[in-house]
Amino acid sequence: MDIMVDASQAAVKKRRSPKRPDPVSVASNALVETLQTHGSTSSGWLTFLQLVALVPGLTVEVAQAALRKAPAKQQVMLASKLDQNSLVLLKADLESLSRDAGLLKSMVAQGCSAAVPVRTLAELTQSLDKSLKKLVDNYWPTHTQQLPIGLLPVVLISGRKKLFAIHDERFPLPEVELSRKLIDELKRLKTAGEHSYPTRLPALFESTGSSTTQTVRDKSILSEPFCSQAIISFESDPQAVVALVGDEALLADSRSLLSMAFEKIRTDANQVIAVDKIAKCKGLHSAVRPYFQTSIERNIAGNRIPFGLGALKIGKKWSVFRLSDVVGNAPVNKASGNQTVFAPADFVRDFDSAFASLDGKLGLPRYASLVDLRPALSKYPREIFDQELLTLRRSGRYSLSLVEGRFGLTDEERAACLVIDHVPHLLVHRK
Repeated sequence: MDIMVDASQAAVKKRRSPKRPDPVSVASNALVETLQTHGSTSSGWLTFLQLVALVPGLTVEVAQAALRKAPAKQQVMLASKLDQNSLVLLKADLESLSRDAGLLKSMVAQGCSAAVPVRTLAELTQSLDKSLKKLVDNYWPTHTQQLPIGLLPVVLISGRKKLFAIHDERFPLPEVELSRKLIDELKRLKTAGEHSYPTRLPALFESTGSSTTQTVRDKSILSEPFCSQAIISFESDPQAVVALVGDEALLADSRSLLSMAFEKIRTDANQVIAVDKIAKCKGLHSAVRPYFQTSIERNIAGNRIPFGLGALKIGKKWSVFRLSDVVGNAPVNKASGNQTVFAPADFVRDFDSAFASLDGKLGLPRYASLVDLRPALSKYPREIFDQELLTLRRSGRYSLSLVEGRFGLTDEERAACLVIDHVPHLLVHRK
C-alpha cells in the first residue's frame, strides 16, 4: 500500500520552527549601535557597566561574550582589560580618548597618593590597552600646557634618561613648595630695593626660613615655578646670583656677579683680568651675557665696583684686580674722602679678633653685641661692616639674633642694630 505525503504540510512544519537568533550576536550589534548613538549625542565617555545598563535586558556576562563576537570584536574595545568597569569605546575614537584630560586625571587619582605623589606617565598608563597606552604616552609629554588643573609636569632623571612624570598637587612635594617660596621671596626682595636684589642663592634660601635638606634645595631650583621664572647666573654654582626672568640687565649689574665672575677666571699667575674676558666667563647664563660687559664698565665709571676689588685702565681697556694682590701702601678711595679700602680677608681677621675680645662680656658665651663690635671695628664704614657681616652669616660662621620690635632697646642699641627685612638684629653668635 502506498503512503501519500503532503509536501505542503512538511513545508508548513519547517516554517513554524524558524532558527532562533543568537543572543550574543544580538548583544554585539546592540553594543555597537548604542556606542554610536551615544557618541553622536554626548561628549562624555561610558564605562563598560554604564553601556550594559543602556541595553535593555543585557547582562554583564552576555556583554562580555558579545565583545568577542562580530561586529563588536572589530569595532569596540575596553580602555583597560584589567578593569571590569573600564571605559569602553569605538576603536574609531581611540585617538580622541588618548587626548582626553579626564582619562589622565582619573589615572593620576588612582595612581598617586600621599606616599607616592609623583608617578611617571608610563607607570600611570601601564594598565591601559597597548594601542591606547602608546598614544597616551606619546601625546602628553608634548602637550603639558593642556594638563588639567591640579596636575604638574615633572621631569625625573634616571641615569641618562629623562622620564616624563606627573605630580598630583593634592599631595604637596617639599621641593615644589620651596620652589614657590623662592619665587615669592625674589618678588619681595625686588620690591624691597636695589640693596636686596638680585641676591645669592644661599641668602635666598635663608630668607625663606626653610630648614629643608640640601637634596630638597637642589630639587627646588629644578622644579616649577622656579625653573621657568628665575635666572641663575651660574647654574652649577651653589653661590650663584639669582634674579627673576625679565631682570637680566639687573642681574648683570650686580656687584656680586662681577666678584663671582672675576674669581672664576683669576689665578695666581694671572691676577689682573680684562673686563671683556670677565664678560665671557664660562658658565654665565646666556640671557645675562649680552648685558654684562656694559654693566661692568658702567659700574667702574661710577666707582661701584665690589668691596675688595679695584680697576685700572691698561691701554684702552679696563681691567679688574684684587686689592689684596697689590704690593705697597693701601690704596685710597677718593670717592669716600680718602678712606682706606680693605680687602674682605682683612675684615674677617679683624672681626674674629674683635669678637674674641668681647666674647662673654654680656654674660653669654659665644655672644657679642653690635653695640661693642661696631666701635671695635670703627675703621670700617658702616656699609662695608654690614655687608661683610652678612657674608660671614651666610658662610655659617656667625649668626644674628632677632630683636622682636623696638621696645626695651636703648637709643644706642637701636642705632647699632643691623636691620634685616625690617627686623632689628643686635646680638652676634659665633657657631
